[in-house]
Amino acid sequence: MIRPQSLIKRKAGFTLVEVLIALTITGLIMGGITTAIIQLISVSNQNTNSITAQRQVQQVGEALSHDVLQARTVTIGQGNTPPGTGFRIVLTWTDISGNRFVITYRLESNGIIYRDEAKNGGVATTRKICENISTAAADTHFGLKSGVPGTYSLMITASISGKINVSETRTYEMKTRAFT
Repeated sequence: MIRPQSLIKRKAGFTLVEVLIALTITGLIMGGITTAIIQLISVSNQNTNSITAQRQVQQVGEALSHDVLQARTVTIGQGNTPPGTGFRIVLTWTDISGNRFVITYRLESNGIIYRDEAKNGGVATTRKICENISTAAADTHFGLKSGVPGTYSLMITASISGKINVSETRTYEMKTRAFT
């Protein structure tokens, strides 16, 4: 006995063509989402590197400005390492209690600036101030400002390498307390 077509139940489902079209559309959407996520991560890394470079130059600018303000004497370039930068900077002063301080800032060839503090001739304590600092004299240098006694100028550049290289340069002007 032959059944009429209307009586045969059709099973619900997708054809192979419908499944392939759905997979293609899903792949395109996922590809777009993946590209967007990768770009967001890249922008985030660039922003992080930029903020890090800014903070590095701020740290040395703030620390050195504070110490130069206290200093009675400033000696620039003892050893002049790296050449032309004006670093090794030695600052000395005596506080109101009679304590004698000798502060030394040194820029190492690996781009790290250290601050050594000796009090009353004792053993110096060392603190890392910042890193990623350019050791090229054209990018980073400290010196007496021409024609202005007791005023010093610091130009400092921090460079962070990554997928996108970021660099931050700032210039600071600072005076010793004898000239404020």
